[in-house]
Order: sequence, then C-alpha cells, then structure tokens
Amino acid sequence: MASLPGTVDGHGHWLLIRRGITDPTDLAYYLSFGPVGTLDEDLIRVAGTRWTIEKCFQTAKTEVGLDHYQVHRYDAWYRHITPVLCAHAYLAITAAQAKNGTESDDGLIPLTLGEVRRLLAHLITTTRPFDYIHRWSRWRRRHQHRARTAHYQRRLQLHQVRLEY
Repeated sequence: MASLPGTVDGHGHWLLIRRGITDPTDLAYYLSFGPVGTLDEDLIRVAGTRWTIEKCFQTAKTEVGLDHYQVHRYDAWYRHITPVLCAHAYLAITAAQAKNGTESDDGLIPLTLGEVRRLLAHLITTTRPFDYIHRWSRWRRRHQHRARTAHYQRRLQLHQVRLEY
C-alpha cells in the first residue's frame, strides 16, 4: 500500500472536534490516529467510548478498590490489579445478568454493581438470614426508585417553568 502525503505506513492523523449540545461554544478536541480509510462515524464512535471506559475505571475505584495500592514494583502492582479487575468483572457480569434493561413492575431499580457488591459482602460477613438481606436490598432499591422518580419530576417542573418565560 502506497503511503499518502501526511501518512505513516498507510495511517493518518485526524483532529475531531466535538461541540456541546447545550453550549455550542464548549468544544472538546480529540487527536486520532488510524488507517487512512477510517470513516468519520468510526472515529466518532471510538471517541465516544472514552466516557464508558472512564466510568468503568471510576466504578472499579469506588466499588473494588482499584486505587488502594501502595506499591513500587510492577509485580506487586500486578498482584493487586489482577484480582481487583477480576472482582470488578464478576460484579459487572452479575449485575448485567440480573438486570433486564428495564425497571421491574414493582417499583425497584435494577441491581447495580454496587448493590451486588453489598449483597455479597453481607452474605459473606453477617450471620443474618438470606431472607433478611434480600428484603433489605428490595427496600433499598424501592426507596432509590422513589427518590429518582421524585427527582426527575422536580427537574421536569423546573424546566417547564423556565420554558414559560
């Protein structure tokens, strides 16, 4: 494959600029590098996955202690990171399998990764019966559903008031 001007071995650079929806003057810049025939849609999709990856790392820091290490050598860091990421993967898969993508009819939010972690921790560390832990989780998720519904209704009312002006 012949190299085009400005390319390296059939790969090129692109500058992708994203404009904010609410504030068009808010710009985000992405410098991309990839094969010459890359479509604009592919560049946009890949740039958008950055937030998903950052959210995943933030969840791993919060729920399984990804950032709780104080090591100076690679092998010690590797011994910490490997089980932490395995635990995060297990919790994420368990939450995804328990979640059917929608809220249940009885007003519960779907199981989240954090809720799965709390359930497992309580099942392992407490002597309380499973029925008690299950009822506690259902109460908590029902309460979160009510709080979220009230929050969304309040935000909708605020936006309707602003639109009347």
